[in-house]
Amino acid sequence: MMEFTLSRVAMSICGIILLAAVVAPVIHTFEESEGQNVQNIADDAAALIDRFERSKADKMIISVSDILPGPSYSISFDDGVLTVENKGRAYRSPVSLTVTGGTFFCGDMIEITKTENGMRAVKL
Repeated sequence: MMEFTLSRVAMSICGIILLAAVVAPVIHTFEESEGQNVQNIADDAAALIDRFERSKADKMIISVSDILPGPSYSISFDDGVLTVENKGRAYRSPVSLTVTGGTFFCGDMIEITKTENGMRAVKL
């Protein structure tokens, strides 16, 4: 009876070690995947700004909630770079023209207007 109990304890310890060895790489893979997805969002938003710059329209209104994946994210424009931030991590993507503006969050509406020196983003 004692051998049966000890074998079960040893098997449980081995199972915990095996589980710990598998969980760490899975978490790392998930974090990399999330980072790549947010970088894709930044690249797509920058491409949207570039397409607007080449269009004949003078103004574009964007709902930030339609771009960002969640309320903890923000988007900002500074010196020709679009930045999507979340919990201290920044994902940057260049834009062809300088876009000046502040930092915008989910729920904000942005009006992007073409100017002589580039584009200007303001919160509505």
